[in-house]
Amino acid sequence: MSEGKKVSGIVESTPEDRGPRLRGESPGLTAAIRRLAHRAFVENAALKFVALVLALTVFVLVHSDENDVYHPWVSVTYSQEDRRVMVSKRIDQVQISVRGTRRRIKRLQKQRLESIHIDASRLSNGDLLLEPSMFNLPEGVELISVNPPSIHLEFDERDEKLLTVEIDTVGLPARGFRMGSAMSRPSQVRVSGARKALASINSITTEQVNLTGRTQPFEGAVKLLSPAFDILDAPSVNVSVQIVEELQARELSAKRVELRPTDGLNIELAGYALKPATARVTMYGGLHALEAIDEEKVQVFVELTPNDLMQGPPRQLELRVEPMLSDIAYKISPTHVMLTAVE
Repeated sequence: MSEGKKVSGIVESTPEDRGPRLRGESPGLTAAIRRLAHRAFVENAALKFVALVLALTVFVLVHSDENDVYHPWVSVTYSQEDRRVMVSKRIDQVQISVRGTRRRIKRLQKQRLESIHIDASRLSNGDLLLEPSMFNLPEGVELISVNPPSIHLEFDERDEKLLTVEIDTVGLPARGFRMGSAMSRPSQVRVSGARKALASINSITTEQVNLTGRTQPFEGAVKLLSPAFDILDAPSVNVSVQIVEELQARELSAKRVELRPTDGLNIELAGYALKPATARVTMYGGLHALEAIDEEKVQVFVELTPNDLMQGPPRQLELRVEPMLSDIAYKISPTHVMLTAVE
């Protein structure tokens, strides 16, 4: 780089020091553009920033004052102190449409609107029109519409009645068991409700008692279901459901009847015969008890006593079976056989 010429103590740059210049560019035009850019972005920067903020604020305020529409839900509550019962379907909430500036609508969206309270004691059968005065809206917010615009109200006289408790059971007990008797204490409860509704009701149902897979009785407190009336007594009853084992029958294959002398009787059994020589046995009892019996161990026999020998054959003898089990009943067919002598 060449040294610049000194003029009055100032070094003047040469054309080579000013960097590259566009073809045809005037040095004066470039300097003017630079001065304009400097004035636009640097001079009075603070004032220009304030002006920008004010412009944005005006823009936001202008646009925030534009109207907007909001569709919130409003809860509906009821109270009633007279002896009547509301039998019409209750509407628990309504949807309203409101209009206001965007600022007011945004504030409203952050709030929870107060519910509408209806004192049914002062009303009669008919449609109650939902008027704007029922809604507690902020100032500057206008109610446009209500959906539904009215609530239908219908009342009936209150009555009391004694209902029988019905126990609702679900599911089946374990294999080999069944449900027995079912009782509740108390067996009846007092209820209160609309006279027309109670006229056709004679019982009240409990919550479901699950018996699936049970082998033992159920005992416990169970709540009562009251969808259409109020329970004046305790809301639950003590329930007892019996689970009993089902009696089954098991028929064994034909058994050969044995002839057994009583103790001390020494005789030659080959000289006697039994007619018929076989018998059938049917056992009765619980399924699991029957399945536990080994059929090979079941024996059918008759006892031969000295008195039978004194009277001599032919003689009828009663059939017996062993082993004898306390929870099993037996049926033998035939019940007797004839003792005869072999010639």
